Amino acid sequence: MLRALAKRVRHARPQSGYYDVPRGDINVPADGSVVEGDVAQVLGWCLFPGSTVARVVVAAGGAPVQRARLGMPRPDVAAACPHPSAPACGFEQMVHVPPGATELTVSARAWSADGRRLDIEPITFSTSTPAPFAEHSRAHVLRARASRFARSPHAVPEHDGLRMLVFTHQLPYGGASLYLLEVLRRFARRPGFECSVVTLEDGPLRAHLEALGIAVHVSDPWPVTSLGRYESSVAALMAWAAHQHFDVVLANTLFAFQGADVAERLGIPVIWAVHESFDLPLFLSTAFAPGTLDPYVPTRMAQTLEDAGAIVFEAEATRRLFLPYADPDRLITMPYGIELGAIAAARSARRRADARRALGLRDDAHVLLCLGTVEPRKGQATLVEAFASLADRFPDAVLALVGEIDAPWCSDYARGIHELVARHGLETRVRVLPVVSDPYPWHLAADLHVCASDVESLPRSVLEAMAFEVPVVSTRVYGVPEVIEDGVSGYLCDTRDAAGMAAALDRALSASPGELERIAAAAAATVGSRHEPASYADRLWDLIGTHVATPAGALDG
Repeated sequence: MLRALAKRVRHARPQSGYYDVPRGDINVPADGSVVEGDVAQVLGWCLFPGSTVARVVVAAGGAPVQRARLGMPRPDVAAACPHPSAPACGFEQMVHVPPGATELTVSARAWSADGRRLDIEPITFSTSTPAPFAEHSRAHVLRARASRFARSPHAVPEHDGLRMLVFTHQLPYGGASLYLLEVLRRFARRPGFECSVVTLEDGPLRAHLEALGIAVHVSDPWPVTSLGRYESSVAALMAWAAHQHFDVVLANTLFAFQGADVAERLGIPVIWAVHESFDLPLFLSTAFAPGTLDPYVPTRMAQTLEDAGAIVFEAEATRRLFLPYADPDRLITMPYGIELGAIAAARSARRRADARRALGLRDDAHVLLCLGTVEPRKGQATLVEAFASLADRFPDAVLALVGEIDAPWCSDYARGIHELVARHGLETRVRVLPVVSDPYPWHLAADLHVCASDVESLPRSVLEAMAFEVPVVSTRVYGVPEVIEDGVSGYLCDTRDAAGMAAALDRALSASPGELERIAAAAAATVGSRHEPASYADRLWDLIGTHVATPAGALDG
């Protein structure tokens, strides 16, 4: 999308003095254009001479204003402007198009860190929302063809233990994939447990799963461009899975929706672990390129959510997003476990000084760690801006952004951060580093852990830092306020608020050793009582067992 923006936007070479006053613009959608779909991506930029952007709000039609995501890369503006913030001066907001709307006006207002305000010229565009999918005979016929693979409960041979099929979309060193690995590692210790995993993308965790004796199958991406291709793929998966007599399917992430659809048509109980904090229209608009999604596919996804045996969330705030899509009694908040025993062992086996030397960090540095994939929703660009505003006051502070990956969808963002660091003259103070397979040395080395995310259910890195007794500075993103009380067990600020992030960092960096020790101890106690991994695995196992014991039977399509 960002590369498409570069092609669509031609930032005119400004006249001398153009950037001597606050400037900004909304570039996407273009004024007078037509936007298809029920969610419109709004992209713009703004700069304040002599200061940084504190926040931007976007208003669309008569809807309440919403804070825009900050720190989006703008190489076009950076090429024309020497402002230190120019490489990441963009903002983004996903705007829901009201039902029946044919035209929408979008405006934006920005504030600087020194209190100035900029009203950005509004744009107006036409909207074209696809008609909802209407059930027709061809859809019914194709589903009926696939249903021949559905089995009767009486046809399933008896066997000891539990045969589980897992659908997931990728296997990187990331939160949802590590969650899956740790759950399956504990399940694999149970007598008679057998498991196969179907993933849409390979990754380094595949080797870990196979070491547990779990078969991993790498599948093609779900075909979503037509009803016929989608149903053909479902039929093929049903034919593959039917004769293996799985007892239950665990669908890991929203991207696993076709796997859940397959299971429900086979009459296999489905437990769905949802990690994404998006409503369905927003998820679909971000997961699939505009114009590629057949209207039939969202209906199947919605139906599968409605029919799932149980849907499990790690945060109550995320659960509330899904109340419109399924029976509330089947939406279950279960704070997941982290490996507290392994963390305790790591803390006792290695000194912080040794960890710092291995990572190339000075003994006397005050290390701020941000651990997570370098991508827009994680807010690293906003964090760099906040750190830059405090760097002179805290000369011993260094910031480590650990999580850069080589992927096209986030490469523009990472490049923007590298240039942002360079323009602020912070190359010796801010390190942007690749993703790591073992984050524990970084937790041992850190003085503060920082989460700047604006979309995140409950970051694993935050819970791990709390268990390592590292004070956390975080946005109030979805489930984080459920585990951190501001000033008691950590430091919180609003999402998409660069000034708020700077203020929270200032509080933590200025805190006395006694205050930091008190906060770290409170945080560790919270995690220890709430996120014990064996208890979580037992609870999830019991939930699965309940649904296996009372299967719903094959669906009729």
